[in-house]
Amino acid sequence: MVANLKMERVTMKKLLSILLVVLSQLVAASPEIKGNPEEIERYLNGIPKIIAITDQADKVVSANKARIRLAVETEAKALADALGQNRNIRMAIRKKLAEIGIKAGEINESKFSSTPEYGIFSDMPKSYKVNNTLSVLVDSEDQMIEVANISDLDKHVRYLSSKPEIENKENVYKGLSEKVLQKVKAKAEIYQQQLGIKLIPVYLAENAVRRLNQEQFQDKLSQRGSFQKSIVSSGGSYAGDSAVTSFGETKLSLSMTIQYKVYPPE
Repeated sequence: MVANLKMERVTMKKLLSILLVVLSQLVAASPEIKGNPEEIERYLNGIPKIIAITDQADKVVSANKARIRLAVETEAKALADALGQNRNIRMAIRKKLAEIGIKAGEINESKFSSTPEYGIFSDMPKSYKVNNTLSVLVDSEDQMIEVANISDLDKHVRYLSSKPEIENKENVYKGLSEKVLQKVKAKAEIYQQQLGIKLIPVYLAENAVRRLNQEQFQDKLSQRGSFQKSIVSSGGSYAGDSAVTSFGETKLSLSMTIQYKVYPPE
């Protein structure tokens, strides 16, 4: 036992000695700056500095479509019955949407979820609830009102949300990217001319931001009574109505940051 303790102490001492040697080598390997203050100043001035130039470009565009989400909820004693009822309702909704010009590709469905409902004094489910979500893309106010009618007239369908959408966002952001890049480059050119330095770009970062005017869109819905359980006619349109081409305005913004190395003039 004593011999084992002595061996462990010897091993620990050897490990500590090796660790000290390694640390001393690491310290010795780090660069050391020597010289008088003038020499050190010249050395530091020769190291390229980094500056960052940031700018932003914005564009207000009209949202010409809207994405409406509806929940389809059914309940039955048997799970198969609840699933079947849910499917039948969704198929009926798709048929109504096709009649008002909404294509199948503009309708998306989420994966369904099922929830067993239990009685107070029973471990066996008394019924099953099945929930599925439909996402519908509309391009006019008439279509928007017809979708509202579906949720108003069917107790199994519930309105969830609506959000304006913009077509060709990629082209808009491409134009913003080109615009803000020119603004950053113009700033860099001014710095070079006025400060007598040379800037070399080394890093670029973009950040796209979309600000929806959701209040304006909700005001439109509120003024027309959509999704307020107030439209009860199957026609769904008002006298003198015309299809709208905008669901409100959206501000698209793109900021760009370019890092430059600063060199003295050649």
